Amino acid sequence: MPPRAPARGTPSRLCGGAAVVIALAVGAAGCGAPASGAAVEAAAVFPFGTVETDARVLCAPSRDWASGATAGDEGDGAWSFRGVAEVACLVRRPPGPGESGGLTLRLVPAAAAAGLAFALSWDGEPVAADPGELPALAVRVPAERAGPGLHLLEIERRPRPADAARPRNVFAAIELVAGDDPPWLLPPAAAERFAYLADFLALGGAGLGPEKTDGVLFVGPRRLVVEVPDGPARELTAWPENVSDAPAAFTAAAGGVERRVVVPPRGRQRLAMTVPAGARAVRLDVRGRPGGLFLWGAPRLAAADRRERGTPVVLVTLDTTRRDALGVYGAGEGATPHLDRFARRATVYDDAWTTAPWTLPSHASIFTGRWPGRHGAGVGERRLPRGLPTLASTLRRHGWSAAGFAGGELASHRFGLGRGFDLYRDPAGLEETAGPLTDRVVAYLEAAGPAPPFLFVNYFDPHYPYAAPPALQARLGVPARAGELGPAWAAVARGERAAWARAVEGETPLTPPARAWLRAVYLAEVAWMDEQIGRLLAELERRDLFDRAVVAVVADHGELLGEGGLLSHAYRLDPELVRVPLLVKWPGQRRGRRVDDLVSVVDLFPTLLAAAGVAPPASDGLPLPRGDGEATAVRRRRHVFSEEHVSRVHPLPSAHRFLAADLYLLQGRTARQVVWEGGRECGRAAADGGWRPAPCPGDGARVLAALVQRLGRPPAPEGRGAGELDEAVREELAALGYL
Repeated sequence: MPPRAPARGTPSRLCGGAAVVIALAVGAAGCGAPASGAAVEAAAVFPFGTVETDARVLCAPSRDWASGATAGDEGDGAWSFRGVAEVACLVRRPPGPGESGGLTLRLVPAAAAAGLAFALSWDGEPVAADPGELPALAVRVPAERAGPGLHLLEIERRPRPADAARPRNVFAAIELVAGDDPPWLLPPAAAERFAYLADFLALGGAGLGPEKTDGVLFVGPRRLVVEVPDGPARELTAWPENVSDAPAAFTAAAGGVERRVVVPPRGRQRLAMTVPAGARAVRLDVRGRPGGLFLWGAPRLAAADRRERGTPVVLVTLDTTRRDALGVYGAGEGATPHLDRFARRATVYDDAWTTAPWTLPSHASIFTGRWPGRHGAGVGERRLPRGLPTLASTLRRHGWSAAGFAGGELASHRFGLGRGFDLYRDPAGLEETAGPLTDRVVAYLEAAGPAPPFLFVNYFDPHYPYAAPPALQARLGVPARAGELGPAWAAVARGERAAWARAVEGETPLTPPARAWLRAVYLAEVAWMDEQIGRLLAELERRDLFDRAVVAVVADHGELLGEGGLLSHAYRLDPELVRVPLLVKWPGQRRGRRVDDLVSVVDLFPTLLAAAGVAPPASDGLPLPRGDGEATAVRRRRHVFSEEHVSRVHPLPSAHRFLAADLYLLQGRTARQVVWEGGRECGRAAADGGWRPAPCPGDGARVLAALVQRLGRPPAPEGRGAGELDEAVREELAALGYL
């Protein structure tokens, strides 16, 4: 089986597929030429993902850590975390002659953590703490394991019943010793700055607010010169961000033209200038507070005539949206008028399946074209691993601008889904509702430059608590059905999350009036999302993008609305959860088509890239059949796969819904098997389009072994941790049924 991702410790985040870079203040290495493609111009010449600094080694505690000022009662001068935390270390170059190449990280427990047991790993491989350094945890990394590139030290509490009353892991100091350099103490007072740097290194971008940006990060004032191809006049745009406590001056210069913006402390501004014809280099300069972080966010050089070159790519995901919630799949006339209108100009896939029944692994599959066990996000990894090609990174390398807008927390940048995007907007809180989310996308299109866009929009609305506008609730009959509910379900209807949690756990009987109300209020949320998607599609048409674009609309997973007495999603692989709506409008398509081939969401990866004229990297996906009698032979699938696994960000505490720690689905056209260690459930397609229980054929153990070999085996459940989400986020996600 091929590996999940390139080995850690490679310099994948040091070079972003960019042209030669010459640093005047520091000796940065070149990163190669941009890949050729259908739309490549001078858009990809900037070295995305690079850090410019005088230091040979940088280490930064991640956002998992809290400083003493925010960690509760630990006091000033302490670091603390719950569950799992990381220290990201960037080694920029090999040691020079006579220099020692190893490094040591020392973590000194405070009194509050005395006697706690921890497991440590470096780049995913266990490492031991030096026993001679007790009580400190000293991790000594030899030079051969600390080569140039990004490295991650992970520290995790080993759970012991006797330690349960001490939820926080408190450390008095974190110290770095790189080679022969003097020890460098990482002060908790700089926790925010360190977290920003760690985000940039490990997640592919950073930001002081919800909008995260990839680009070039300066550590302290400095200058960088980027060689650019000779050509006509072009437009340079960037989003400078100042992570310091004093104003900073960002200056771009090329061909005798200079543009300067002064960015306030913790501020962000747009910089735009015309690069004259014939200019062969762009100089980026920052003057500001020593020790500050200064991000040249999303730097881009594109044709000044603003004529877009290349096929726009638009991907819209409908979070938690059942297939039968859309009119085109049988929800009824007028249920989703905007998506139904879109379907009349697109290709509708009648037998499409997702890879997982919750947000993170399914989105990671869409972005990478890999089954969950092969990309690891939400399975053995708490985020999408770096090094895997994604839709965004591949398109950006070929000249597309890439912008993403997450409507829900589990699609946020913190889980690695922002990798490869120039700009990635997290939700403002747990959820960004459809109206404000669409406003942000429209504003982005208003300010976007001429590069062909890759636009990703994640609508999150069909989640409890249901709060569609009253007019839509009235249209779907929600008020009348709410009046028929008993006291327990009336509390659910009022938005009481404790009442919803009891219902999800099966403690509240699911009466016929409750089921009728639940479907109506859920469909009202889908209708609100549909209305806003209509706004988005209209904006694409207004900007003359729609007809030229490939536009895909797909659900990441479905929702149980009482089938088998179950509610919410995750935990199972029932058809209501993993058979999803999928609609694709090809460039120039104006007539609707329907395709009944068996397809998977992993197929979107090669399909969208090929539609844009970009050669897809290797993946598990197959090109989707277009349904237009295409001359080229399209390989048809006999089976697709889905998975559900216990993981750090996805524990399965619910006995009411729990089947096993690892579930695998083998899905065919007319038969399906859900298999786990010691059990399985099988079904056959019914005449009404549903599925009926059926006897399981063959040997279940052999089927499971074959699926594990094909898809990968996750870590053992006892090694997957207890989760490391913030307590507030954990409570919110638990209320939504995710945890």
